[in-house]
Amino acid sequence: HDGTAKEYVIINCPEGGKLKESIVAAHKDYTKLQNLKITGNICSDDFYFMRDSMNQLQSLNLKEVNIVKGNFEEWGNADPNRIPCAAFRYKKSLLRVVLPDKLNAIGNYAFEDCSYLTGSLNIPEGVTKIEGSAFAGCSSFNGSLTLPSTLEVLGNTGQGRGPFQECGFVCELKLPEKLKFIGYESFCDCIGLYGELHLPSNLTYLGAEAFATCKNLNGSIEIPQGITQILDNT
Repeated sequence: HDGTAKEYVIINCPEGGKLKESIVAAHKDYTKLQNLKITGNICSDDFYFMRDSMNQLQSLNLKEVNIVKGNFEEWGNADPNRIPCAAFRYKKSLLRVVLPDKLNAIGNYAFEDCSYLTGSLNIPEGVTKIEGSAFAGCSSFNGSLTLPSTLEVLGNTGQGRGPFQECGFVCELKLPEKLKFIGYESFCDCIGLYGELHLPSNLTYLGAEAFATCKNLNGSIEIPQGITQILDNT
């Protein structure tokens, strides 16, 4: 967390769906845990347990976690190493998060309206997709946003909000060259982003209002050859 030492309770979860059991076995009260580092395997069941039952959770380190198949397939699609849909949606206690090194994707609404998340956000290398509303409404982010070179899909065509809509990042926006899809309202209302807007040469889709009200982005824009339509209010 930006080099700040944190005193974590470290819990090894050997099997997905066993996080609560592992915390209890370590003689810890999960209702009072504030700083948690998890190792081992977790699944969608464990994400929803943290969201709904760990009401004082502030700092979460998932760096060494594997995400495996869980029971809530209608939310998480059971994809390995994907943060499931609505994993921490509306979790106001959460202040800091470190994402898994082995992460492949971040689901719809995963951190939507976690409005007290602060600092910078580093999306790990290996992530290829960040779905709609993933971090929408995380207005307290006040550092930088780092997107991985592996990212190909950002957002969707119009469901919910954009993945970074209304985020408070204050940094230069750098889009990875592999990015093919920038969805609806992806960076809408991110007024702290600045620098010259460079659209990746591989881009084929640019959604409506993708950069709406990003008033500090400047410079010229080169439209990639693969773009066939520019939607209103982009």
